[in-house]
Amino acid sequence: MEQQLVRWKEHYIDLLNGPGIDNYPHIERAEPLDINTGPTTKPEIVSAVNKTKQGKAPGPDSIPPKALKANQPATTQIMDNLLNKFWESEQIPKEWHLNYIVKLPKKGAL
Repeated sequence: MEQQLVRWKEHYIDLLNGPGIDNYPHIERAEPLDINTGPTTKPEIVSAVNKTKQGKAPGPDSIPPKALKANQPATTQIMDNLLNKFWESEQIPKEWHLNYIVKLPKKGAL
């Protein structure tokens, strides 16, 4: 086992400390992409809300997708104010980094 570890060490020392590349390939600069990086707009919010799937479980905010779609004008206005506030402050709430992973058994594999 010791000989094997010594050999692996030698291999990686040779691999990582080998000669550098003398002639790098020339890569041309690409055209800048036409991407809107400004604050969110109301049509973008409406589109995102419409793309949420019905019947999905709510996330950490406990708001089911059905509730977001129930009153779209109110949802759009609230989300617009909230997202643009975060855009201007350049801070995302720590709670938005939370994720829940739940293992669900498949039929027959209980």
